[in-house]
Amino acid sequence: MKKNFIYLFMTAFAVCLLSSCSENDAIKDDLLGTWNLKQGDAVDMVWESSEGIDIEGIKIPTSVAASTASDYSNEQMRDKMRSLTFKENNDLEVTYKDDAGNWKTEVIGKYKVSNRTKFLFYPNMDKLFGEIGGMDVADIDSDIKTLASVAGLPVRITFVGQNATSIRLYLETSTLKEAKGLIGLLFKLMAGDSADAIIYEVMDKVLPSLMEKTDRIEIGFSFDKAAG
Repeated sequence: MKKNFIYLFMTAFAVCLLSSCSENDAIKDDLLGTWNLKQGDAVDMVWESSEGIDIEGIKIPTSVAASTASDYSNEQMRDKMRSLTFKENNDLEVTYKDDAGNWKTEVIGKYKVSNRTKFLFYPNMDKLFGEIGGMDVADIDSDIKTLASVAGLPVRITFVGQNATSIRLYLETSTLKEAKGLIGLLFKLMAGDSADAIIYEVMDKVLPSLMEKTDRIEIGFSFDKAAG
């Protein structure tokens, strides 16, 4: 009787495991291929906090700062990034414009599908922040390196449209609170050397101190599925 129970348990476990793998494979199939950065408002930021931002003695609501940062990022990103490609071998590629003005495609890391709403991103730090972003990777905080390279950066997925022809990929509140300096890095990566001093100061210096009073914060990127 005991042996039969063990066999039954192992069979049930195997069925659940295979079912989970099958579901993840289906989600991965939805992601596979090239996604073009959405034209217009590709970048969005949500920031809800009981505390405003103090800039030279003027209190600015976080919602206004988020809207301004989104507008700025969209303006900068239009000429810096073209697409993301999810490969069958779990490589994640980005097509971007280099310093010489040429479009390049690089593998920036690996991805692993967790479920219908999330995948883990394991970036190549040297490529993503060094070569593409023009930053010294040695200066990146250890907590960000650990989260991104070891644990994997949780990226949330929202499929849009009846046939999932668009997606919104975003970093959620818990992730951004865990790695407080990540937002400043993201905006510097998006803006490059042209980063506006005030916006960068807010994101890099002011925001971490406001995290404890932040109820919700998200940074999202929207893409449309490439034809073919």
